[in-house]
Amino acid sequence: LTDEEKQAAKDFRLKNGIGNADLVIGFNTGCSDLFPNKKMTVEQHVILIKQFRKKWPRAKIMLLGGKAETGRNAGIKKKSGAYVINSPTEEGIRRGLVYIDACDLIITGDTSALHMAVALKKWVVAWFGLSCASEIELFGRGEKILSGLECSPCWKKSCDTLDCIKQLDLKAVTEAVGRGLENLGKNSERKTA
Repeated sequence: LTDEEKQAAKDFRLKNGIGNADLVIGFNTGCSDLFPNKKMTVEQHVILIKQFRKKWPRAKIMLLGGKAETGRNAGIKKKSGAYVINSPTEEGIRRGLVYIDACDLIITGDTSALHMAVALKKWVVAWFGLSCASEIELFGRGEKILSGLECSPCWKKSCDTLDCIKQLDLKAVTEAVGRGLENLGKNSERKTA
């Protein structure tokens, strides 16, 4: 990131009432049209956000995504509560990097947001269904949630069952986020509870 982009990430936090000591969980809600099954359902996002809010009431939740997620993120925010921060989705990929940089921990499927978060050295919780988790390196800064299905990875652009999405272990995601927040808490003055 440029110095201006780094400052923009700090400014976005301040604009949204996020202090330096606050922990921000970034939740990437989309993926490319090429592999549309790399994203959770809206309901799964809402369930997880409500669990996070109950478990870590002081952590901030920020929705991330591109133009295709504008309506989706508005719906997730509406169903999840006013405390969810909706990052702009129509400002392009460079600004997407800025909003990822404004977060401390990123939850995402195997998408460009995953690679951006890894490049920015964020703690990442990444889930894998149709794609191959062994091809991705998190460099000791995150956890992979694997589907465990016999058909995974399949690299199919469409699927009749969508089992890798339907059977995503939301408890494993929440536990991985908890370990990530604990790790971040040990390495900074930030607190979640």
